[in-house]
Amino acid sequence: MIIPRIALTTAEYFAFEKDMHVLVILIDMTNYAEALRELSTAKEE
Repeated sequence: MIIPRIALTTAEYFAFEKDMHVLVILIDMTNYAEALRELSTAKEE
């Protein structure tokens, strides 16, 4: 769960702070989205 967030945060840093071109490939967005949904639901309880 933490790895995709780290990858996106690092990519944003290089893109916006260092003015570099960045490509991030997340292979399985479905599992990532489902995990985020589960965390969101758990926080509301």
